Amino acid sequence: MKKCAMLVAVAGLAATSFAQVEDTAVFEGANLTGVMVGDGGYASRATPVYANGRFPGVNLSFLGGVYDVLDEVDFTGGVWDGVTGRVITEMNFGLGQFAAGATADIRYEFYNAADLDGPAGAFGTAYTNPDMLGTATPFFTQTIQLGASGTGIYSWFTQGVNIPVPDGVNKIYVRFSVLDTGTTNIWTGLGNAWLPGFANDLTVGGGLTNFGLNTLNIGTAPFFTGNANPGRGDGCANPTGQFQEHRNWALPPACRTIAATNGKGMYLVLSGEISLPDPSGTIDLGTLPDGCTTRQITLAAGETKYYKITLAGDANDNSLQFLDVHTEGSAGDAAVAVWAAGAGSLEGADSDDGSGTNAQLTYGIGRRPGVGDGNCYDGRDGELLATTSYIIGVSSGAASFGPSYAAVGAGDGGAVTLNICTNTAGTAAAASIAPCQVTDLGDIAALAGNPPEADMDPGWVVWYKFSNCSSITDDADANVQGTFLDFDFSTSFPGSDTQAMVFDAAGNLVAEDDDSGTGGFSQFSFGDVAPERSALGDGLPFAGQDGALAAGDYYMAVGLFGLTQGGLNRFHVRSNSGSSLPAEFVVYSNGLSTCSTCPPCAADFNQDGGVDGGDIESFFSSWEGGDACGDVNQDGGVDGGDIESFFGLWEAGGC
Repeated sequence: MKKCAMLVAVAGLAATSFAQVEDTAVFEGANLTGVMVGDGGYASRATPVYANGRFPGVNLSFLGGVYDVLDEVDFTGGVWDGVTGRVITEMNFGLGQFAAGATADIRYEFYNAADLDGPAGAFGTAYTNPDMLGTATPFFTQTIQLGASGTGIYSWFTQGVNIPVPDGVNKIYVRFSVLDTGTTNIWTGLGNAWLPGFANDLTVGGGLTNFGLNTLNIGTAPFFTGNANPGRGDGCANPTGQFQEHRNWALPPACRTIAATNGKGMYLVLSGEISLPDPSGTIDLGTLPDGCTTRQITLAAGETKYYKITLAGDANDNSLQFLDVHTEGSAGDAAVAVWAAGAGSLEGADSDDGSGTNAQLTYGIGRRPGVGDGNCYDGRDGELLATTSYIIGVSSGAASFGPSYAAVGAGDGGAVTLNICTNTAGTAAAASIAPCQVTDLGDIAALAGNPPEADMDPGWVVWYKFSNCSSITDDADANVQGTFLDFDFSTSFPGSDTQAMVFDAAGNLVAEDDDSGTGGFSQFSFGDVAPERSALGDGLPFAGQDGALAAGDYYMAVGLFGLTQGGLNRFHVRSNSGSSLPAEFVVYSNGLSTCSTCPPCAADFNQDGGVDGGDIESFFSSWEGGDACGDVNQDGGVDGGDIESFFGLWEAGGC
């Protein structure tokens, strides 16, 4: 199965050691000008404009019980340099707690740097007023209420905000403070403190291997400008006289430099709307007509070419419209990416979801046939709106892409075919095909062993097909056991939050479940309403709650929580999960008839060439199981009339 390779960063590391508790510290930040923060898949459209630490979950450590921190934020040289009308719309920050029972408010104050810098224009130089923060007024204050969450917790938060940055101000200071709950008092509860997150080894030129694009470097232009390494120098853990009343922030300049090793800085990412110019040399294809627009491209080694498109309508589920971008027909390996024009936000990137080494991105409604061993065009990469134009990047080889039209690692060049296919101008979508790249379980009544594990990458849905050759229904007589079919996902990898959907052969949704099973696991139970199997853990009993299941072919989509289903009769399922945990399930059934070919003459029911007692035994086995072949008189039901019809033929010696 071909799957898109996407980076997954694991957050939530607990602290293992703590240095001496400090009252205050000052850190310098790094201006972000084009590095991906997050998993790159389904993040907010807000673009990172500043970051002073690495992505959470990578080599994290703590400086100590710091609960009052000031951080320099300088937009000079970045995407917000000199821009007017700037609004911070999102903050990402880290917090730790190393003692149980701690409750506090977290406050971020935003200051114009000119109100805090000394006469020499740099923070930490001589002050005319040594208690500068006592008189300066922040231009914005954001307070976040966080309650107790246990001990050893290291968490990462995203806070939606609307913080206007004054025009003409390129450098600000952000003050992080822990407050007594419900007050404005800086907390001094040593030994029971919330901590800002810190990242180590941010040395100049050091590799930032898990920041989203593992080939980019935190110390290399043009991705960062200014001081790319927030932190403290050695020997400044507790400079004499520098922490009076938690308000005198004048640390010696040596204490604001970066340690040669193990430099530490507060994790903070600020995001907002930006307007980037199109990449140099971008070719504008205008508004796309329906059908496929194709360009034959010759790429030099390491080159990425850019094309701008406008959609005539939304490529989304509700409109039953799509946009597919792929490189089928190329002479060699290729990679593609799609960005929102102006914002530079990465909407998707791929190098091998098509046939062979061809790239494929697919948005909006599915499902269209793939090419060769390539994936279906199923809309798995999301939805795109016509209110935004888009930039398509094309590279040779397995290039990597990031926000702000960043492209690195392109191959040796060569001939590439770019295909852009859509129906956003109003052409009706063709009929949907059944899911491709499906694990076929065959006759579900004859299934031997457990089905193969569903191994999912971020955003991935794994499909299974099964055939049911007899109706699965509850028996109206409470004393008679009906047939049942149960799917139990409780054997999945611990922590996998499964979600599954079952469709009939026409693409209609039959059943959907998120967490009816134990924990966050899914389960299905068709047929008999009597609980043939009791509940597992805190899950529901297997009691036929998903209804009857008629004979036929079925498709089951398995993913992690975040599945959405849209479009009638189209097998259309998309995953918004950023995780890559596996899922598995076990099948339980009772009274199901295996799939078989009905005898052309019911008298020779076992089809051995003779009419004898073996045929009676074979007939009653099929009849008692409700098998379709037991409907000898073909009236649509398996009942006493079929016995009469069978014996009429059997006694006659044949048909």
